[in-house]
Amino acid sequence: MWISLFHLETMASNPAQRFANLVCELRTLLDNYFKCTEDMKSDPLTYYAMFNLYLAIQVIDQYAIHDSVAIEFLKSLSDRHKDILDQLQKH
Repeated sequence: MWISLFHLETMASNPAQRFANLVCELRTLLDNYFKCTEDMKSDPLTYYAMFNLYLAIQVIDQYAIHDSVAIEFLKSLSDRHKDILDQLQKH
């Protein structure tokens, strides 16, 4: 038991691990939010914001395991953002 508690305490002191744990906790919270929310009708802007956050976490999760669809999606998104930034800088 002491080893388990020590391991948990050590994990919490590692900033990268703490961040990863928070992201996992956020994903769980978002999963629960989408299971019970009525915001799609009553507050569509909040729903849209939460849905985009949820999708971003899902894409990053798939990218982390080298999913080819996620990789291509992020490349495409990056190219589109670069084009938009280039156009904004021209004006």
